Amino acid sequence: MTEVPGGLRARVTLQSPTRTSDDLGGAILGWTHQGDAWARIEAAGGGRAAALDGEATRVRWRVALRAPSSAAVGWRILWNGRALRVLTVAPAEPGLLTLDCEEETL
Repeated sequence: MTEVPGGLRARVTLQSPTRTSDDLGGAILGWTHQGDAWARIEAAGGGRAAALDGEATRVRWRVALRAPSSAAVGWRILWNGRALRVLTVAPAEPGLLTLDCEEETL
């Protein structure tokens, strides 16, 4: 693998939510590809949440992207077969954005 400056070693795909109307007047959630980027991804803890069939585990991740990569709350990041929902976006170190994410089941 090519060494990327700043420890950005994970290749990720950024997607934004897209809502389209269905035949019954409801909405269908889809995802639109916004681009690929190099990222630094670190585990940021976890927790438990109520689920229909009992308790579910929440896994949180912190993702750093080189600015001016675009990302927004509600977007998702695909990485290593995982989908990470973006919860917060904030500037971090100079030239980087930090995204707090929660893993979703695909």
